[in-house]
Amino acid sequence: MMIQELKKIEKLLFGTTLSQISNLIEDEEAKEYFGYDFQTEKLNFKFRKAKITPKKVGQFVTLWKRNSQQKMKPNFPIIVFYEEVLDLISEEKKLFNATKLAVLKRSLNVVYDSKFNIWKYELKSERVKNNLFTKFLSNTLYNPIVPVTPIWTLIESSNIESLKNKINVTIDKDDDILTQFIEADELKKQISDTNSFKGIYQILLNKVFEYNE
Repeated sequence: MMIQELKKIEKLLFGTTLSQISNLIEDEEAKEYFGYDFQTEKLNFKFRKAKITPKKVGQFVTLWKRNSQQKMKPNFPIIVFYEEVLDLISEEKKLFNATKLAVLKRSLNVVYDSKFNIWKYELKSERVKNNLFTKFLSNTLYNPIVPVTPIWTLIESSNIESLKNKINVTIDKDDDILTQFIEADELKKQISDTNSFKGIYQILLNKVFEYNE
């Protein structure tokens, strides 16, 4: 139903000249107003549907506007997968500094946020020039930490089972990093038994990253 309504708006306002509506995410705080955020091309929008007056049932107005006040970014904390390892990031500012090599490598990553949306990010820095000389220095002699900005791209909405499966695959590929203090089967069981992002995050934090007997 939501997509059909947005398609009508898209057809009326854009015709066939612009790209399709994408990255449709429900706004939890505006659920009662049928709230969604979405994108067309590189523009971000907010969609709301509300009564004109609380006394006149059945009269509605559709409200939508360009969302220029904030960039799209994940709901923190997040769980990040880099090829065969994973990491926990509690807030975005943890990504505001990185080595030059990290910026140049543009490592593949998959990010699950606390709403089970899947993202990827790329680090950008005005202090890093992408040329052979900089790459050589960063790989050999000089690889300083520099200020960076994470650029986020929303991939799709997902669910808790997808996250659990991704963690299990990573555990299977693990080289005794995730399982230094807990057996793989036990870690998988605890992940399987929880029913929230917060629960999964806390298990990984307590059993892997900040383990205390």
